[in-house]
Amino acid sequence: MANDDYLDDPPLPLPSRTSGPIVVPPDDDPPIGSDCDHLKVTPDPPPAHLARRQYVPVTEGGNPEINTPLPREGTGFKAYKTVETEYGYRSTVDFVIALGKEWAARHPTPRLLIGDLAVQGGGLTPKRWGHPEGGFHKSHGSGLDFDVQIIRTDDVEKPREVNITDPRYDRARTQELVTLVFRLAGLQFDCIITADRQLVAPKVFHDAGHVFHVHFRLRK
Repeated sequence: MANDDYLDDPPLPLPSRTSGPIVVPPDDDPPIGSDCDHLKVTPDPPPAHLARRQYVPVTEGGNPEINTPLPREGTGFKAYKTVETEYGYRSTVDFVIALGKEWAARHPTPRLLIGDLAVQGGGLTPKRWGHPEGGFHKSHGSGLDFDVQIIRTDDVEKPREVNITDPRYDRARTQELVTLVFRLAGLQFDCIITADRQLVAPKVFHDAGHVFHVHFRLRK
């Protein structure tokens, strides 16, 4: 399957999450009772124009500042989820664009593969656009969150194929990415969520579901 297939709207079914010995939960969210419960989104009621969206429940946040879509690609990065779940504050999107440029200056390949940010307006963000039966993220929707796939040793740009137990997982460059994010963000850096207990950051929450990507959260 070509990498660009992941840009279809709605996204295509993703590869199996069962490779390797790790037991993978059915989604990428922190399980109930995990140490990152406090990151879960509690959205406010939306204005009427957002409530009309076909696949987003009326409990959507409705924040007019969460209105900037991430470009589909740019220097050093490529989005692989549908644009409908890749909205953020202008500052968040600008940060991801700047991060891509900094990454490309260090590593021309691979580009960073960017996953979900939030739906337009924020609040409950579906895990797969167009399929509400699949559930909603617990820790996206703030306009400050973004996912980045872990880095691979073979530089292949294909998401959700290599997890942290795979020999193709490049822990050194994934750590370099984490370090780059908190260095660039400075006081804007909040935390990361990851299944890899060897990754180091000023604030880390560990969750067994985050085996394919690192979840980053900024402060506004």
